[in-house]
Amino acid sequence: MYPKHVDVSTLDSDDLVELRDGRKIYIVPDDDMDRVDVFDVQGAPIGAFHFAMIQDADGSYWHHLTWQYLDAQDGYRRCGIGQKVLEIAIDLWDTRITAGESDGNKSSLGDHLQGDGVPFVARMREKGLIARSSYDPAPEAKWDED
Repeated sequence: MYPKHVDVSTLDSDDLVELRDGRKIYIVPDDDMDRVDVFDVQGAPIGAFHFAMIQDADGSYWHHLTWQYLDAQDGYRRCGIGQKVLEIAIDLWDTRITAGESDGNKSSLGDHLQGDGVPFVARMREKGLIARSSYDPAPEAKWDED
């Protein structure tokens, strides 16, 4: 499930993003809309986010975060990568994102929060990037109508 080393010449330059500390990384969403891989500028894997796409009876869909890790290398946790991954997925896939609960149980999708996932999901819920709970799967953006 961990991404393999890639030849950076095969990556899209649009996938190169700058972190808060000035380092650059590649955030690479896949075409199947179920995974986003993260690489350093030499193509070595940093981690990935895995999603399950869920479709409602009305044809609408959202993505449920099932697995995340950014520890394939040291020094890349808590520097804004996770938030950037979610922002890119939401924008590119025109989707909403849900995540599991911190209740110690695996969901029917196989996900569960542990370690850094618990505070990460809580923070992303505060920022509105992840729905408040998996029972609130489709948060709508509230835009001013001015």
